Amino acid sequence: MTINITIDGHTITITTRETKRKGTAFDMYVRYQGVRHRPSLGYNLAEEEAVAEAMSILTKIKAGVVASDSCPQANEEPRFRDIVSLYWDTFEMMGRVDRDRPQGIITNQLLPEFGDLLLSELDADCGLRYVLRRQHEGKAAGTIQKEWQLLMRILNLAVEHEKTGRNRLQRIKIPKGTMRERVAETWELRAIRSVATPEVWRLAMVALHTGRREGKILEIDAQWFQHRSDGYWLSLPPSRTQIKRNPRFIPLNDIAVKSLMGDVPSVPGSRVFRQWGSTAAAHTAWSTACRRAHVVDLHVQDLRHTFATWLQGCGVDYEVRQHLLGHKMKGTTARYSHGDVYGDMGWDATLREAVARLHTAVLSYGLSYEKPRRDTKRVVVSDNELKTKEKKWRPQGDLNPCRRRERAVS
Repeated sequence: MTINITIDGHTITITTRETKRKGTAFDMYVRYQGVRHRPSLGYNLAEEEAVAEAMSILTKIKAGVVASDSCPQANEEPRFRDIVSLYWDTFEMMGRVDRDRPQGIITNQLLPEFGDLLLSELDADCGLRYVLRRQHEGKAAGTIQKEWQLLMRILNLAVEHEKTGRNRLQRIKIPKGTMRERVAETWELRAIRSVATPEVWRLAMVALHTGRREGKILEIDAQWFQHRSDGYWLSLPPSRTQIKRNPRFIPLNDIAVKSLMGDVPSVPGSRVFRQWGSTAAAHTAWSTACRRAHVVDLHVQDLRHTFATWLQGCGVDYEVRQHLLGHKMKGTTARYSHGDVYGDMGWDATLREAVARLHTAVLSYGLSYEKPRRDTKRVVVSDNELKTKEKKWRPQGDLNPCRRRERAVS
């Protein structure tokens, strides 16, 4: 609904919008002395009440009590939708590329629920109602946990930038999702290799031989490669969180080197997997390969579990596996592992040996970077002589008998 009224020569426009929690919101728009004002009139008002409130606010604007959009008062409290830009600015600054998931959560869940609330109105009751609503909608605990983590990130940024005093939802405990324990079988990987595009198989090989998360793999830059006396190493940027950590350097075995730098020329300053602009695009390509290979419920993240499981099967020590995976080490082991800090080449040699064992094991599974090539076929010809003739692929149209007569006899 839109209402236009004129008071003392000033045109006031009143519009309505629907909110999830408070019903119909009434907003006012007016220009006074070349400055625009867009205050909120209230919720669920009658037309006469909205007009009366607009006249009252116009009087305050003339008196200089209400601040304009272009010159907000210093003590004006922002709403939740006003601080979302802080998250996206930080997102861009950190060089992240997996934008689709947080964009979907913010647009479809967080803004409709909390967008119109002042930061001081975001309390524990609001958070609990949101969690209960998502549970009643049948959403998995892992999904709710991801949404909650993003909400906490935005509110904590608001505290860091002094937009609010504290995060009132910080102490709420929500159910944690069950961690996946899916490990890829060798027959599944062989099936995927036979149908996947070269780029998808490169992605799988990098995940299986470095143990990196999918988002980090898509961020790998050609400038991250370092060549040392014992081979190539991958230099990773500092981790963005205290939970999902990264080792500063990880060694690359032969398969990882070929997957990252083999047949695709690297452009300095650009991502290795630059054909995928987001994790959603990589998900689509991976899901297509799995569907064609008749492999069910296998995610790219599961290849990280497979990497850890294979290292364990190769007899790699627990501490080495923890370091390669980037997990936070606890207790005495973490305090005594300072090989990288002090330049102790013994620790680097241990890491190199771990990925070398993995390389040998993967080759024994019948998996490699290269796809298997078709062998030449021997046929018996006249005079009992053996000649080799390469097996040639013919398009489907060659099976047409009308076109077959037109082919020259080979």
